[in-house]
Amino acid sequence: MFLNLLNWGTSITFASVSHEFKVALVPLLVALVVELIKLLIAYLKKKREAISIKEK
Repeated sequence: MFLNLLNWGTSITFASVSHEFKVALVPLLVALVVELIKLLIAYLKKKREAISIKEK
């Protein structure tokens, strides 16, 4: 896919393409990291609840 985009237009320089990719990827990466952190926190909470239930 990346190579197809590079071959897509010779008028588009690599610098501008990579810049567009960076601009598009940064919010996606931030959102992905936030979601992963939420999942991790939820998992740890469930694990802690399970441990506290076992202790009771």
